[in-house]
Amino acid sequence: MKKRIFAALLARMLVVSLAPAAVFADEASGETDDPAGEIVEAQEEDEPEASGETEADPAEEEDPAEESGDQEETANDPASGEAEAASLETEETETLVLGSAALTATETALTSDSGELSTGSYYLSDDLTLTKDITIPSGETVTIDLRGHTLTGTGTRAVIIVNGTLTLTDSSATETSDGTGVVTGGKASSGGGVRVVNGKFTMTGGRISGESSTGNGG
Repeated sequence: MKKRIFAALLARMLVVSLAPAAVFADEASGETDDPAGEIVEAQEEDEPEASGETEADPAEEEDPAEESGDQEETANDPASGEAEAASLETEETETLVLGSAALTATETALTSDSGELSTGSYYLSDDLTLTKDITIPSGETVTIDLRGHTLTGTGTRAVIIVNGTLTLTDSSATETSDGTGVVTGGKASSGGGVRVVNGKFTMTGGRISGESSTGNGG
């Protein structure tokens, strides 16, 4: 029995003596050669540190040339210009001089069949012969600018009958002239040019002439 124990000890001592000295050094320091670990460290060193910032995508940046082109297309849009021109042709805004007072109003051109006029400012764009004489209804306030033109009635009654309020003016008038605008061609028993029934009439320019009246007024 003692011989067996002694043989086992000798065998163990022999194994220990044959082991390389590097094994004991690695075990003492707790380090081992790990090729896989070295690869992991190399990969970590090659990876860039995350800064939380991303590079801007050039495709997402706005093109100044395109933005400028959009603005030019809007400015040169012919449809927009035509709409504005049509609006200006329908109505025009001017300053009317009524006596010593200046009134800014939207004017409407008179037509041959205007007939009854509602409150507003009207003007002659050219000489005009009426197919319906003009009436200013009660409660309506109207301004008519002759603009140097001639307003000719139908010859069957007064050219203008006033039940409301009418101001007749002529923007062609000067300091030395009442203007070249004329109201003519009326026929009535009283007031062939402008007949005031239950209204008010003020004349600051133009003339009334060539009327036929069997009573008072011209």
